[in-house]
Amino acid sequence: MATQSITGLALTQATDGTYKVNFGFNAIDGDNDVLALVYEYKLSTDSAWSVATTTAPASVTASGAGVAVAGVWDIDKDVYGILENVTFNFRVTSTKAAIAAAGSLTAVAANATTGIKEADTFVVGGKTFEFTTDASVSGTNVPVTLATATDSATLVKAAIILAINGSTTCTVSAVSGAGSLITLAAKTAGVAGNVSITQSISNSATLTPVGMAGGLAAEVVAASANVLSVDTGNSDTVPTTVSEITANKHDVEINVFEQAHHEKGMVAEGGFRWSRAKAALEAIRNGSYSIFTIYSDRARGEGVAVLVSPAVYADLTGNETPMIVVKPAQWLMNVAWRSFSQLFSPATTVYAIQTSGIAPKGDVGKLQVISGTTGAYLISYADYIRMRN
Repeated sequence: MATQSITGLALTQATDGTYKVNFGFNAIDGDNDVLALVYEYKLSTDSAWSVATTTAPASVTASGAGVAVAGVWDIDKDVYGILENVTFNFRVTSTKAAIAAAGSLTAVAANATTGIKEADTFVVGGKTFEFTTDASVSGTNVPVTLATATDSATLVKAAIILAINGSTTCTVSAVSGAGSLITLAAKTAGVAGNVSITQSISNSATLTPVGMAGGLAAEVVAASANVLSVDTGNSDTVPTTVSEITANKHDVEINVFEQAHHEKGMVAEGGFRWSRAKAALEAIRNGSYSIFTIYSDRARGEGVAVLVSPAVYADLTGNETPMIVVKPAQWLMNVAWRSFSQLFSPATTVYAIQTSGIAPKGDVGKLQVISGTTGAYLISYADYIRMRN
């Protein structure tokens, strides 16, 4: 069993403006076995690993020369939070399956003087098997029942296979091989199956036992690498609508959607792009800008929501105590424009957006607890206008 290995694991930040990391490595195994692959991640300060959401294969047929494996880790699906100051450790674990031990017996005819006969025994798989024509055996021996004391080798072979496979406590199974050969395999793979086969035959006949051998334990290897500042892809830049802001213009209009032609007419598409939400949150956190207005139709002046800094929010609310719902930054980045009209109904609702800290994602709809701080507030456009006035 040739040793497997994982070499050349490398991680690179995706450049499509998403929280994704490209990775690649070589899977090597001189036996050309199928290797099971598991992809995991953790913060450098964590002790436990979590399964990573990737596009990489769950298994690969490796070779001695190495087979290239590549994939994309979608961090967006695994964690919440702003990640540019986070160090992740990414790990690939490869498992080469355990191998079951194998052995054999060769059946011979029953005969009182030249073959096997009543009370002859053999030991395999932790059980003693005894040949009998009347089902009576000594102690806890397992009977190998023959039809007659002169059964042919073919009949003896069938009786041995039936007895071995009929024993629930025997650790091997038997199948018919060529001619009189009986092929044995350990029921559980691993080195524990490597045991001898013994026999006690009164005559000079032999079952030609070939002891159980070749059992190997599963082989597991792992390779890991760190990825830093996963939120810095080449396309992860501040949108034009944000970069054009000057010190005298911090109220930024962000279109929720763009118009496009469809076979049924003019439709809205595109959504509140996560990259714009990210840019707005980072600008607010950096203290450069404080108000971002999200429009459903800028031409008509129809606003749906406003994202403000904590300082602006405090000035706006005064003595008001609206219902506050805590949401992670990823929630805002993934909100579709179709949802905005429903976010602030029926009562006045304010969303406190967490812009630092991360936490594993759970089932959709479950409350997510994260160790972040509120970096911005999302309020309805109508409430913003009312509070401002």
